[in-house]
Amino acid sequence: MSQSVVVMNEQSMAIDEMTAQMQPEPELEEMQQTKPDYVPMNHFVKLDNYVEQMAIELSDLLSETKNMSTELAVASFVRLDGTLQTSDQLGNQLAETFMHQLHRFGYQVVDTKLMDNGHISRTGDYVFSRKSKTKFNSDDAEYVLSGTMLYREKGVLVNARVMSLESKKVIATSSKMIPWYVLRSENILVSSR
Repeated sequence: MSQSVVVMNEQSMAIDEMTAQMQPEPELEEMQQTKPDYVPMNHFVKLDNYVEQMAIELSDLLSETKNMSTELAVASFVRLDGTLQTSDQLGNQLAETFMHQLHRFGYQVVDTKLMDNGHISRTGDYVFSRKSKTKFNSDDAEYVLSGTMLYREKGVLVNARVMSLESKKVIATSSKMIPWYVLRSENILVSSR
C-alpha cells in the first residue's frame, strides 16, 4: 500500500492566501444565482426547522440565567451592514418565527407591532401597525431578541441574540447558516442591497 505526501511550504501557502484575497466578492444577485455544492432533489427542511433549533439553543441559555416569566420582545433581523437598519422579508419572517417558537417554549412574548386600538375598514379589521411610534423600552419588555443576517455564497448566516433593554448586556446567542435552497423552496425574498 503506497501513501502520497503533499508538502507545502510557507511561501506556497502565502501565495495561495494572496490569490484568494485578490478575488473580488460576488454581489448578492450573483450569489443567489450560483448553484450551491449540494442541493437535495427533495427536501423537507423549512426555515421553521432552523429557527426552532436556534430557539432551543437560546432557551437553554436563558433557562440558566432567567426565569420564563420574563417579558421578551422580538424585533426584525437586519442586514449586517453599516447602518444595521435594513431588513427584508427574511428578516421579518425570522422575527415572526422566533416569536412563535419562544411562545411555544413558554416565554412571555410581547408583540411591539400591536396597536393600542384596532382599525376597522371595508377591506378588513387590523390590529398590527409598522407606523413609526415611540421606541419600545424596558417598560414594554425586559429583554429583546433580534439579530443580524450576513449574505454568503451558500446561504444566509443568521446571528440571533437576546439582550437586556436596560443594561444592553447580551444574555444568549445562537448562529446558523440557512442554505439558499431552503429560502428558495419557501419563496422567501431577500433584499438585493
